[in-house]
Amino acid sequence: MKSSQLAKILMELNDKLGPDQGTKAFVEFLQQNNLTGYTENIIRHLHYIQHQHDDLSTLKITTKHNLSPGVINDIKQALGVPPGSPEQLSHDENVLGGFIAEYNGQQYDASLANTTNQLANQLTY
Repeated sequence: MKSSQLAKILMELNDKLGPDQGTKAFVEFLQQNNLTGYTENIIRHLHYIQHQHDDLSTLKITTKHNLSPGVINDIKQALGVPPGSPEQLSHDENVLGGFIAEYNGQQYDASLANTTNQLANQLTY
């Protein structure tokens, strides 16, 4: 059994039983099956999974200009981002108008360049 699979099992146990009971059951399982040597790798995989989750749940907005909090909230609402979710704003001089947002593994391109390209494609076909 791989340490990545064990890390996923621990997360599932914690979801089903709660963190205290899930972790206790998992440690007992490791001890009974002589798998305690995997502990360091399991922890590494847990950190990796948490990092992936954090990265997916962070709204990333790229734009040329600063956005007001109201506009950011409108973007969050339009994309279905839960209130209180983390956000990361970055500036890119190549985004001439609008913005590019990334959330939950999806990219939403509301830039002027993308809108112009879509319009050009519609006119050519």
